Amino acid sequence: MARGDLSSPLIVSVLAALFKRTIRNNDPIAASSGQPVSEAAKMGATIFSGEDKVEIPIEFYLHKILVNTYCSPSSYVVAFIYLDRFFNRHPSVLLNSFNVHRLVVTAILTAVKFSDEYNDTNAYYAKVAEISVSEMNELEVCFLFGVQFDLHVRVDEYDAYCSFLESQIESMILDT
Repeated sequence: MARGDLSSPLIVSVLAALFKRTIRNNDPIAASSGQPVSEAAKMGATIFSGEDKVEIPIEFYLHKILVNTYCSPSSYVVAFIYLDRFFNRHPSVLLNSFNVHRLVVTAILTAVKFSDEYNDTNAYYAKVAEISVSEMNELEVCFLFGVQFDLHVRVDEYDAYCSFLESQIESMILDT
């Protein structure tokens, strides 16, 4: 996708809906631990958790990354695969309101670097994400260790995730 293209592929809406549903389920779990959500969020993956919730809605954030970078929609699928790997390796870490934005931008950055022909610098992604370059670099390193540098995605695995995401489109239509 070319930088500045204002169209938003369906992948943005599907991922945003999945992330919102997951956050809606996970925020109360963290809150029921008897600690403020921000403290519970920090217990699992401190580096990815912010002090406060990021006010920008996740769908707008995903769109913002897409239109401001040379990121292909297929990289969003790969980023989703990486996030799944991350959470499978760290089951005590829950996607929530305090970590979703940092985890998402880091997964997308990693996917773009590994699978797209052209990619922007960490400094550029940091600017788009509105974080410092040093924080973007640190997030990337922690994420790579978090997925144990398992970045290769087989074609059949990619296809299976695409099928899953397509099935979510059907459920989104039924929910409306």
